[in-house]
Amino acid sequence: MTPQTFPRYLFVLALGLSLASLSAAHVRWFVDEHNANALPFEPYTLTEPAVLVWLVLATFMVGLSIFLDAKLPNPPLVDSKARQVIIALLRVFTGLSFVLTSYSGCLIAPHYHAYGVLGWLLVILQLIVGLMLIANWKVFHAGMLMLVMLMGAKVQFGVLATIEYWNAL
Repeated sequence: MTPQTFPRYLFVLALGLSLASLSAAHVRWFVDEHNANALPFEPYTLTEPAVLVWLVLATFMVGLSIFLDAKLPNPPLVDSKARQVIIALLRVFTGLSFVLTSYSGCLIAPHYHAYGVLGWLLVILQLIVGLMLIANWKVFHAGMLMLVMLMGAKVQFGVLATIEYWNAL
């Protein structure tokens, strides 16, 4: 990291912290949404010792990784044959995930059940994208259709619920 790039890192960190919301983890997969509030829950505060210890530890780890990134040499790239195999496996497994999720009538994740005409059109689009990825046919177009699928999921389930699955797309 050079002195010229430090403000960029600081800006990205500040932007990430300002956009952070309450925990939106994948608890929807494990907890019944209707009975989730059965027990009283008291959230942690920033002044509790456990939170402070983890904040210090996380800050230390980020600082250590920035320091080591500048000091350690870059690892050599994997040869092109192995890289092509890994990319092909990721493409096929992503396609299989889309096909299997479509088969169950869900969109992107198992708990996002499609409803209405838009939902079923998105499930069909997801199936088509999955088949395109598996067949290695027009992969760039499949990627663009995945972005369309993301926009449709935002309309179907809302922006905050869809943000959790940007990594899937």
